[in-house]
Amino acid sequence: MTEAPKKRRGRPAKKKKEEVQEAPAFLDEPKPKKEIKQTKRDYKRPSIEALKTPCIHCGKTDLITIKTDDPIKVCHRVNGKTFNTLIRRLAKCKSCNKHNSINGYEIR
Repeated sequence: MTEAPKKRRGRPAKKKKEEVQEAPAFLDEPKPKKEIKQTKRDYKRPSIEALKTPCIHCGKTDLITIKTDDPIKVCHRVNGKTFNTLIRRLAKCKSCNKHNSINGYEIR
């Protein structure tokens, strides 16, 4: 029989890399930070007139907003105006201590 080297099976071994000594961090020059452009918004969004919403249980207008949900995209018409955003708010009445849900419509 001939003396031939055996075939290696499996994944080849990783080659060792030489460690490169780097300069200390305080000697490196600081990189300039990227500038973030800020846009100014000069326009105002028209929204529905904010009327005091009465409590559905007792009828008084002493409501405290507890939680405001994220805006939802909708198409809604009120008094001939079209609104594209619905904002739901959870409110609590001061007088009867019951919860109410209030729907507010805006243009965004």
